[in-house]
Amino acid sequence: MTAPRWRPRALSRLIDKRRYVKESLRQLRQRDSSANEETMLPQNEKIRLSAIGAVEFYSPAHIDLLARRLQEFGWASDDPISSTRDPGRWLERTQQSALSGGWITLGPVLRSKEDGNHHLRHVRPLPPNVYYATGQLRQLTPSLFCIVLWFLCDEAYAYAPSDILMDKFTTYAEDYRGGVIYRGPENQKIDKVREFRMAHDASITHWFRRHLPGVFSLHKGSFVPTAEVLVSKNVQLFPMKDELGDTRKTYLDVLGVWSSHRSWYRKSMRGFRIGLSDNSFLRDGHPFTIAVADEDINNLAKRLNYGGSSTSILCIKEDISEALCVHGVVSLLDRYAGTIREIRESGVFRSKSRRTVLRRMRELSEGISSSADIMSVTAELEEYANSPFFGRNLRSFNSCQPQLYGKERTLAEHLGESIRARTKWLRLAEESLRTHLAQHGTLLGGRETLVLTWLVVALTVIVLLSTVIAQYAQIRSALDQLIALMAGWWH
Repeated sequence: MTAPRWRPRALSRLIDKRRYVKESLRQLRQRDSSANEETMLPQNEKIRLSAIGAVEFYSPAHIDLLARRLQEFGWASDDPISSTRDPGRWLERTQQSALSGGWITLGPVLRSKEDGNHHLRHVRPLPPNVYYATGQLRQLTPSLFCIVLWFLCDEAYAYAPSDILMDKFTTYAEDYRGGVIYRGPENQKIDKVREFRMAHDASITHWFRRHLPGVFSLHKGSFVPTAEVLVSKNVQLFPMKDELGDTRKTYLDVLGVWSSHRSWYRKSMRGFRIGLSDNSFLRDGHPFTIAVADEDINNLAKRLNYGGSSTSILCIKEDISEALCVHGVVSLLDRYAGTIREIRESGVFRSKSRRTVLRRMRELSEGISSSADIMSVTAELEEYANSPFFGRNLRSFNSCQPQLYGKERTLAEHLGESIRARTKWLRLAEESLRTHLAQHGTLLGGRETLVLTWLVVALTVIVLLSTVIAQYAQIRSALDQLIALMAGWWH
């Protein structure tokens, strides 16, 4: 049997494609050596992931669960390092007050007894590759609380980003939407860094979900807002124009710490930078990076009489904790915006749905409850951003590229404007959603009332017909008896 005429042509195209890919790979791999070198750290440079910060938020719907989990985790008044106050009691007491802005220390926690002086610290489960944690429970507004924790990483894990940069990769090809894409060493290192960040974000979110669940960790698919503290030996992370030099630092671009257009430096410590990462290879949300030079952090730790080098990063804990907390509020408002979109796009408003009325009414009730919770927190956060005490520790951070904003701009001003813009949008969106939910509930109730009315009419007709049939049967029976009686008389 003769083969179809199209088969040789298709086969030849496949062969040509493979030859083209093979030749392209041969040419691209000739520069793999230089590409690997460009993305490697210099011989005298080290970049260390000193700590990972995380913040979780607790609205009125989560407070009772938070109080129970704090007690279960063991943060209580018997810890002489953290505080003489019980976080659970402090939480209950602050809820009864209309004031806000307080905080309580959540004492150091160790992974095991071998990681330090366990007589003064709690030994509790921690995320993988973390040996030490400490933080605070903060009250941002009368009804919104947050927990800020800093996790210190094992030494091997701390240098994992540097190890990724020092690895050597070979260009490969992969099919993509009917075509072919080529992944060189730089792309592969970017992918590895993204996977590394996704892994520690997922593990920290899982840890919060298990021990201290809140707004982010309880929502499927969400990550707890995090921050990385990167300590460099010589190179300046997030370099400004006058610090760039002649060579483009490709390895910084792989780590996402090259561009300074969304970074801020501290006036009293110019090498201390906070960068709001917006690179496409980072996960969704608003992760950011704290960059500091090893020499600066060690000198500051000596002045403040901090201990070993592993915990020296905690000497800037107050500044970076407020930055993480305030930036987390931006992520929280974006999470609320996502919740409103989810309610709008859910099956609640689908009139042709086959779901039961009780289920739809329950979903409407949950939507209205979530909307009310979002509205109360949003209104308080708007006042929080307008407070004269907002971002006190962030006012000392100036933009690395003020020309982008037309003036000198502090980190507090930038984050304050971001919060105010989001709260304004959320207020309007929430009002629209609640009106839509109320109208839909009214229509659903009216439709069910109409259905019930028709059911009552149908039942009334059925009862009437049944009565007529019953009376007809009685009359028919009486007539049969009368006919039988008259027949007896006749005979």
